[in-house]
Amino acid sequence: MIEFPSLPTPARAVLRDFQSRHGVLPQWLVRAPGRVNLIGEHTDYNDGFVLPLAIERAVWIALSAHDAPVVEIAALDVGETARIALDPLERGGPSWVEYLRGPAFALREAGHSLTGWTGSMSGDVPLAAGLSSSAAVELATLRAFAAAGTLPRSTASTRGSTWMLPECSNRRPVLDGGASAGGD
Repeated sequence: MIEFPSLPTPARAVLRDFQSRHGVLPQWLVRAPGRVNLIGEHTDYNDGFVLPLAIERAVWIALSAHDAPVVEIAALDVGETARIALDPLERGGPSWVEYLRGPAFALREAGHSLTGWTGSMSGDVPLAAGLSSSAAVELATLRAFAAAGTLPRSTASTRGSTWMLPECSNRRPVLDGGASAGGD
């Protein structure tokens, strides 16, 4: 098993989990940070001003694309797995799955076709602490759909940055999402 000592603990966890479940490294590793609103908590949806700031804590998804119209995800932080059909896209399953299904629904409504993927997800953004853990899951999910399919990276990032993992012999890309501009 390949180790990535320079990556944060959640990133290493999703890479190890993915490799353990599938016997190979993932095609992609995506990241979306949590954030704190310096001003404007709960004013964004009332046309008020906000000043969000990305924090170092983040949600990571290690993933590989596949041909089936389904997302298969292992959520390490809750110890559960889920299977999300993309066609038709319907509610159901554990409540945390809605944070992955919501971005898929928004992309579909915007006219994008979705590519299925298999992934492992973990993060170190504290839940219910005002640090936008749900927004981090949603942005990481958008980054995952962008990586797996034909979506433009600008669809899922305010920065559009791509980095390569230097420790990986096949140079897998790491997509890093900036803080989302609105509220959760």
